Amino acid sequence: MQSLFHDSSPDFGPVKYEVNKDLIRQLESSQQQLQQLRLEYDGEAKLWTETKDSEESLQQEMNSMRTLLDRNSYVTVLIDGDSLTFSKELLSKGEQGGLDAAQSIAGVVKSFAMDGLPHLTTVNIHVKLFMNVRGLIDTLLRQKVIQTSVTYENFLRGLLNSSMIFDVIDTSCMKGMTTRKIKESYRHDYINVHCHQIFLAALANADLAALLNETPDVPVHERVTLLEARGLQSTDKFDHEIQSIKVDAFLTKVGSEMTAMKTPAAKIATPVLARIESNSSSKTINSGQASSTSTPVLTWAAMTAQPFVPKPGDVRSGTSTPISATTPPPKTILPAIPRNKLGQRVDGVDESIPYQELQRIKKMKLCNIYYLQGKTSCSGECGHSHTYPLKTAERNILKEVGE
Repeated sequence: MQSLFHDSSPDFGPVKYEVNKDLIRQLESSQQQLQQLRLEYDGEAKLWTETKDSEESLQQEMNSMRTLLDRNSYVTVLIDGDSLTFSKELLSKGEQGGLDAAQSIAGVVKSFAMDGLPHLTTVNIHVKLFMNVRGLIDTLLRQKVIQTSVTYENFLRGLLNSSMIFDVIDTSCMKGMTTRKIKESYRHDYINVHCHQIFLAALANADLAALLNETPDVPVHERVTLLEARGLQSTDKFDHEIQSIKVDAFLTKVGSEMTAMKTPAAKIATPVLARIESNSSSKTINSGQASSTSTPVLTWAAMTAQPFVPKPGDVRSGTSTPISATTPPPKTILPAIPRNKLGQRVDGVDESIPYQELQRIKKMKLCNIYYLQGKTSCSGECGHSHTYPLKTAERNILKEVGE
């Protein structure tokens, strides 16, 4: 039976060989794939480790750089002093008003930094005030905002003596110089990585709009804040929304709500001498008259008035007759002598003399003493010309030059 069964069973030898061969081939392929995956995994793991190390290194470098930037960080305040000025109350205080104005600016900036710049531990404030100093002082004097130029000079001294960096840039009287300086400073600050915020206090005109619109980047505009003063009205629209802070409590437009109120001139009450007591024994004065005339209204004119001294001929001996106060004769008002800003006298020029002739005589360097006072009045050490044959008309021009 066994032989019969063995003989009838099929021969699986070749089939088993092929199956085993195929299994071995699959095993080798799987091993190769496993090895490839292992290599890829090792490469990915190495790359991940290197990336993590590089990221940590970059993070540390960025933190150190941020610390360095924050340590040297600052915010800048640019003020157009030709268009905006501080309130009359601050200006009238002189140096103390300057210190108070600087403190007000610092308060606004620090209040903004608490919410808008929380990463800064300390806020360094750099304020730049651009203006024509002489022109602004003349304007404030003309508008009766200040009484003397010394008041404003003391106010500026208070600003400069404040704890923050405060620069006053005198742009002279050249037209458009203030706007140009503000633009240059703005462009320098918004590309400076140490400058974290720019506060602009200027007129909202076409120049300011063009300045802000020339940098269309939104992150740049997030670093710009407008300080809105009293009397400003926006006339131009910006391409991007700009945040603003009202500072009308201490900053105002020049000529807006700061001109002194014109009050009628106070009537100067001059003391009237109703009765001058004589040396006689009669000193009885009517009570009603005494209350109204013996105590005149105390005014500055009364305090500075010279006491009335009667002339010896007007005093009558042995009588108590009152002497009426006579009105003093009007004083002759002499014409004022024209002077320049330095207080020096300015003499008028004869307008009938041609300008070219006046300049020609000046360039000739003639000796005034020799030609106007005579030869004997001139010393021998004079370096001017004495040989030119001067005509009568030229002598008159030389006289005008000498004056």
